[in-house]
Amino acid sequence: MKICIVGLGLIGGSLAKAIKKNTHESCFGIDIDRGTIAGALAQEAIDGEMAIDDLAGCDVVIVGLHPEATIKFITENADKFKKGGIV
Repeated sequence: MKICIVGLGLIGGSLAKAIKKNTHESCFGIDIDRGTIAGALAQEAIDGEMAIDDLAGCDVVIVGLHPEATIKFITENADKFKKGGIV
């Protein structure tokens, strides 16, 4: 299974660490802060960075943004999610 976490702050970053620690699933991240991506990679919380246009390849997308930003992200990128995938 391929998982992507959008927003690697406190909630998204914690979920990424838990997924990597407790499963054998591939976990990727999207974040606007390059330092956050670098930190998540250094801590092995994610397997790599993902581009928004690659979301169609993910079985599960976890959006860990503030509520208003979550609604905006999902609305603006609805056509990029995998059909039958979990958001």
